[in-house]
Amino acid sequence: MISFKNAIVLFFIFILVSGCSNLEPKEKPLKIAVSNWVGYLPLLYVYEKGELADLNIEIVPTSSLTASLDLMGRGVVDGLCATQREYKLLKENSINVTPILLLDRSNGGDVILSTMTKEALYSLKKGDITAYMEVDSANYTLFDYFKKSRDWGLVHFTPKNNTQNFIATMAIQAPSIVVTYEPYATQLLKKGFHLIASTKNEHFLIADLLFIQKDRLQNPTQQYKKLKNAMDEAVHLLQNHPKEFYDVIKVYRDGESFEEFSREIQNIQFIDGNKEKIIEQLKGETMETEHIL
Repeated sequence: MISFKNAIVLFFIFILVSGCSNLEPKEKPLKIAVSNWVGYLPLLYVYEKGELADLNIEIVPTSSLTASLDLMGRGVVDGLCATQREYKLLKENSINVTPILLLDRSNGGDVILSTMTKEALYSLKKGDITAYMEVDSANYTLFDYFKKSRDWGLVHFTPKNNTQNFIATMAIQAPSIVVTYEPYATQLLKKGFHLIASTKNEHFLIADLLFIQKDRLQNPTQQYKKLKNAMDEAVHLLQNHPKEFYDVIKVYRDGESFEEFSREIQNIQFIDGNKEKIIEQLKGETMETEHIL
């Protein structure tokens, strides 16, 4: 039989152990900034379905990639969905991120338009061409591919930074090009602009990836593998039952109809299989790819 004195000692040991266990720090959740770009919707879908809570992942919805970059720069989030352009900007600002998931590639959703026909533009021997775009975005990535795709001789391009919403309302004078995306591309085509190039060209790669802070790689990779599996299932649902998928994520689409949504997803290609060629191209652009699942 335990004496009263020993019982008191055991009671205090129990209280001490219980208190220590309660003081053990919980692992900080992985916070990811996600804009409502169509390529990121599978992640927002699994978030809406409540599948991220068990993975200790929190989503911070944002209005744009610029807003996601701002949160990342201020240390509010641990990761973000973005393109190789944002990756470069983060690296330039000494923010050490690495991609863990390759989500999709633009498949005609990003375009270069001009006030001139393609034939007229390509026949120029010299001159200055104003290139309107959002400079701190994937617009510049596409512009850089385009500029390097041929010998322009004495033709010089001058980038001019504006928001797409503003560009679409401008009275743009020739000779000019506009690097843009939907729905702004359709608006400009209706005004008489000409399609010059797009990401239908597989050499003009604009990829969406999930990047995280490198220090979060210390966590078990099982967390990321489960996230990938959940997103793969969401992509499968999108491709086979798009209306069911749309009904869950439409809250993020600013009143976009199902028909408009269906047209937009045709402009990207979700990466659910062979990705080696894309990874090799990203490596060639000096992106670290060894952690991509």
